[in-house]
Amino acid sequence: MKNKLAVAFLLIGLGTSSFSQADQYLIDEMESLKSSLEASDPDRTELSLRLADIYFDVSIQEGDGDKIIPYRKKALKLYQDVLLGRDGLKKASLKKSTIIKYQIARVLGKLNKIQKAKGFYSEVFESTDASKKVKREAAFSLAEFFEEEVNFNQADKYYKAAISLCESIESCNYAHYKRAWLYYKEVKLGEAIKELKMALWDSKGQARD
Repeated sequence: MKNKLAVAFLLIGLGTSSFSQADQYLIDEMESLKSSLEASDPDRTELSLRLADIYFDVSIQEGDGDKIIPYRKKALKLYQDVLLGRDGLKKASLKKSTIIKYQIARVLGKLNKIQKAKGFYSEVFESTDASKKVKREAAFSLAEFFEEEVNFNQADKYYKAAISLCESIESCNYAHYKRAWLYYKEVKLGEAIKELKMALWDSKGQARD
């Protein structure tokens, strides 16, 4: 059984760039393996997380549109099962639960359940267990949601937070660009130009291509 699990994780690592028969084969094999494990087998928990990742990753690839919504719903259920310790799975640790909540937020966003997605992103952003990168991505997603709702004050708050969590100039460029666009929509042209300039330079002080 351990060998089968190792093969499954190896196949995940190989991955594919677009939905194909290989993706479906991997999903079928992992579903079969999960079903073959005893309910008390601790490997079911990690396998469920990896299966959720695959369902979601495949769902955001272009093509094969008829599978998009069902796969996202399957991913959501698997993430929630591990987060809450349902279906005989081991409940996620505090640190791992933060990553799972981030993934749940991403899935909910793709399912157009925006308010629920915002709730999970907010939890991740406020968490002391989230990595700097994950907190930055959560802040950026919140900023985009608020911008779409024309709540520019909240959008700016989270774009600013995302920028404060950047680990390099390059990782901040897009956030500066989005903030510039936000200021432009508010007719704050001076601030927009300032942010746009910050979006155009790399860590060596050279203009980006």
